[in-house]
Amino acid sequence: MSTGDPFDAIESLKDRAQELLSSFARTHRGVAYADLRIEAVFARSSAAENGAPRSSSESETLAFGVTVHAGGSGGVIGHGQWGGELGRAALRGSR
Repeated sequence: MSTGDPFDAIESLKDRAQELLSSFARTHRGVAYADLRIEAVFARSSAAENGAPRSSSESETLAFGVTVHAGGSGGVIGHGQWGGELGRAALRGSR
């Protein structure tokens, strides 16, 4: 993930996802199910006014979501979901 490219980040996370989820389930009591969803999006837009170029932009984001189902000794299972979105600046790491 050192390049800051969201598409490279997905490949790296895809390779490690099973390991990360298995480790999470082992270290958190009662976890019955966990999944990780990852999405990279590249967007490009432009605008014109009366045929003349006005503005343009590009953006790349990496979004992820985690779902966990956990239960206690009583057999009741609860679930939680969490997610976030990172832009290119967040993928570059600290300077």
